[in-house]
Amino acid sequence: MLTRYLPTGKRFSTLPQTFMIMSVDPGSKNFGFRIEKRSKNKIETIVMELLDIREDNMHQMIMAVTNMLDKLFWLLSLCHLFVIEG
Repeated sequence: MLTRYLPTGKRFSTLPQTFMIMSVDPGSKNFGFRIEKRSKNKIETIVMELLDIREDNMHQMIMAVTNMLDKLFWLLSLCHLFVIEG
Protein backbone atom coordinates (compact mmCIF):
# COMPACT_ATOMS: atom_id res chain seq x y z
CA MET A 1 0.00 0.00 0.00
CA LEU A 2 1.29 3.43 -0.92
CA THR A 3 0.19 6.58 0.88
CA ARG A 4 1.30 9.86 -0.66
CA TYR A 5 1.75 13.16 1.13
CA LEU A 6 2.73 16.59 -0.11
CA PRO A 7 5.66 18.32 1.66
CA THR A 8 2.99 20.27 3.58
CA GLY A 9 1.75 17.02 5.14
CA LYS A 10 -1.50 17.06 3.17
CA ARG A 11 -2.44 13.70 1.69
CA PHE A 12 -3.08 13.39 -2.06
CA SER A 13 -4.37 10.52 -4.20
CA THR A 14 -3.12 11.52 -7.65
CA LEU A 15 0.28 12.81 -8.64
CA PRO A 16 0.64 16.36 -9.91
CA GLN A 17 1.34 16.77 -13.64
CA THR A 18 4.96 17.61 -12.82
CA PHE A 19 6.52 15.98 -9.78
CA MET A 20 9.89 15.07 -8.28
CA ILE A 21 11.06 11.71 -6.98
CA MET A 22 14.06 10.77 -4.86
CA SER A 23 15.10 7.15 -5.11
CA VAL A 24 17.69 5.63 -2.77
CA ASP A 25 19.73 2.45 -3.04
CA PRO A 26 21.30 1.97 0.40
CA GLY A 27 23.77 -0.71 -0.68
CA SER A 28 26.28 -2.29 1.66
CA LYS A 29 29.21 -1.02 -0.45
CA ASN A 30 27.73 1.96 -2.26
CA PHE A 31 25.01 4.41 -1.29
CA GLY A 32 23.30 5.62 -4.44
CA PHE A 33 20.53 8.12 -4.93
CA ARG A 34 18.82 9.98 -7.73
CA ILE A 35 16.47 12.95 -7.79
CA GLU A 36 14.43 13.31 -10.94
CA LYS A 37 11.71 15.58 -12.24
CA ARG A 38 8.91 13.93 -14.19
CA SER A 39 6.19 15.30 -16.37
CA LYS A 40 3.85 13.61 -18.82
CA ASN A 41 6.43 13.21 -21.61
CA LYS A 42 9.77 13.92 -19.95
CA ILE A 43 12.07 12.56 -17.23
CA GLU A 44 14.90 14.89 -16.21
CA THR A 45 17.69 13.86 -13.84
CA ILE A 46 18.37 16.65 -11.35
CA VAL A 47 21.00 14.92 -9.18
CA MET A 48 22.53 11.45 -9.31
CA GLU A 49 25.26 10.42 -6.87
CA LEU A 50 27.05 7.30 -5.73
CA LEU A 51 28.92 7.34 -2.42
CA ASP A 52 31.56 4.72 -1.70
CA ILE A 53 30.79 3.75 1.88
CA ARG A 54 33.20 0.86 2.25
CA GLU A 55 34.66 2.48 5.33
CA ASP A 56 36.01 0.47 8.22
CA ASN A 57 34.76 3.19 10.50
CA MET A 58 30.95 3.29 10.74
CA HIS A 59 31.12 6.88 12.03
CA GLN A 60 32.82 8.06 8.81
CA MET A 61 30.18 6.34 6.68
CA ILE A 62 27.29 7.92 8.61
CA MET A 63 28.94 11.35 8.44
CA ALA A 64 29.44 11.08 4.65
CA VAL A 65 25.75 10.24 4.07
CA THR A 66 24.56 12.89 6.55
CA ASN A 67 26.72 15.62 4.98
CA MET A 68 25.43 14.73 1.51
CA LEU A 69 21.79 14.90 2.66
CA ASP A 70 22.41 18.20 4.47
CA LYS A 71 23.73 19.78 1.26
CA LEU A 72 20.62 18.64 -0.63
CA PHE A 73 18.00 19.44 2.00
CA TRP A 74 16.55 22.35 -0.01
CA LEU A 75 16.06 20.02 -2.98
CA LEU A 76 14.68 17.15 -0.87
CA SER A 77 11.96 19.45 0.43
CA LEU A 78 10.69 19.81 -3.16
CA CYS A 79 10.33 16.05 -3.74
CA HIS A 80 6.84 14.54 -3.87
CA LEU A 81 7.87 10.88 -3.52
CA PHE A 82 10.74 9.06 -1.81
CA VAL A 83 11.50 5.50 -2.89
CA ILE A 84 13.97 3.42 -0.88
CA GLU A 85 15.07 0.06 -2.22
CA GLY A 86 14.49 -2.70 0.29
